[in-house]
Amino acid sequence: MKNQQAFKAMYEACLPYVFTIVKGYTDNPDSQKDLVQEIFAKLFLNIQSYDAQRGEFKFWLRKIAVNQCLMFLRDKKKQWDFADVDNLNNAPHEYMSLGHLDPNASEQVLAQMPNGYRRVFKLVVFEGYTHDEVGQALGISSETSRSQLARSKEWLRQFFINNKTLIKNGFY
Repeated sequence: MKNQQAFKAMYEACLPYVFTIVKGYTDNPDSQKDLVQEIFAKLFLNIQSYDAQRGEFKFWLRKIAVNQCLMFLRDKKKQWDFADVDNLNNAPHEYMSLGHLDPNASEQVLAQMPNGYRRVFKLVVFEGYTHDEVGQALGISSETSRSQLARSKEWLRQFFINNKTLIKNGFY
């Protein structure tokens, strides 16, 4: 009985965090619900393997969630909407930072980014994956990962240029 109460409390406390991660990898509400269930099932089945000496629970949970999202995407054999590498604009990209935005605004901005760009951007920038790891996880080449990251940065630059007034007035 105590375990059920503890799991329920953990589920309720972690659900918003997990759902935010899942939303970054799929736009489909049904898939999002399935993924959240799979993540918590994996969490509850493997909770005994968590070791507080190796890191914070939040980071362990995030790793489980990201890995489960990547497995879901691979298993479902999603149609990737990666842009054509041959058309890559080789212009240098300015330094971009989402740090001045609150986390909800950052998620709102990234939600508008094309899926392929967003997936690579989040894996490289937020999760710290290398291009080789991204390529393996998404079933693409490391060169495609690099081009998608460059394009995602260009997309962000254009977004901020086109939305200066909204950003200045606090809408993002």
